[in-house]
Amino acid sequence: MIMRKTTLPDVSVIVLAYRQRRSLKLLLRHIQTQKTKLRIQTIVTDDGTPLGQKDMSISDVLERVSIVDHYVWQRRAGFRAASARNNAIRLARGTVLIFLDGDMIPAEDLVERHYETARIGKVISVGFRERRTLSANDSDDVSFNELMDRDVPDESKARQINELNFLMEARASATPWRCPIGGNVAISRCDEVVFDERFCGWGLEDWDLSLRLVRNHSFRIEFDPLLKCIHDEEFSESHNPFITRNESDIEAFCLNAFYFLEKHDRDKLACNEVFNILNRFRVSALTGKIDILPRDASRTPVDARHIEQLKATLHISGSA
Repeated sequence: MIMRKTTLPDVSVIVLAYRQRRSLKLLLRHIQTQKTKLRIQTIVTDDGTPLGQKDMSISDVLERVSIVDHYVWQRRAGFRAASARNNAIRLARGTVLIFLDGDMIPAEDLVERHYETARIGKVISVGFRERRTLSANDSDDVSFNELMDRDVPDESKARQINELNFLMEARASATPWRCPIGGNVAISRCDEVVFDERFCGWGLEDWDLSLRLVRNHSFRIEFDPLLKCIHDEEFSESHNPFITRNESDIEAFCLNAFYFLEKHDRDKLACNEVFNILNRFRVSALTGKIDILPRDASRTPVDARHIEQLKATLHISGSA
């Protein structure tokens, strides 16, 4: 673990990284040039990037950026965002914790806006992800506005619109804890801000933390669509099953979903939107494996047969 001395910070920026050399470099440059007088502690938590391999290692990126106060690495054992973030939380000293993924480029006012929203305590501040694709030719000082001016491919534009609609709907609903998705979130620091490390693979560790803070500790959700990061649409390191369609990513997400429902008691959630996310997963009659349906083809509510088929494929016993 690399550490640098800092004064007591106002805000701790926690960056989850895995091999994202290009976007991580820009992310850190944009943290360095934030328009704020706040004292920022920057922590990069690495989910197992291979050490000593120049084409993968991010250590040389960190050496060129003086703002990184802590770098902590964990052994690669699948995608373990919850564990990696907890490694950073233990080092964090700010009164507000900002969680960014390594493929995010923050707007110049992001730290200030997150801090102003979350500093009063018991708040989860949720920002928005603009989707653009970085280029290998991008200079280290390419600006946020230059990236925003780029064309957005139709597929990325559709994801962006769907996400904005979801966030607006969730924020206005009886279950606003569904808002924290993706790596652009700030939380008022307290002892209860700890991720459940039983969530392995992509998805739902953020919902789990949000639900616990809202339900058990009276946190409230604030969503600001103008609180922006640019998300690099290069998915080479993604474990999102809706992107990768990878069998192990699909199974990991489904296992997380069933664990979430068991942990929080599905009947008490009173929220069809939560477990209806399983609508997009079906067991193929031909292969016996789990497939993902297109978004528009998954409107039918889940039923007991559908759930039992998924559980049998995943070798899960009991009810969810």
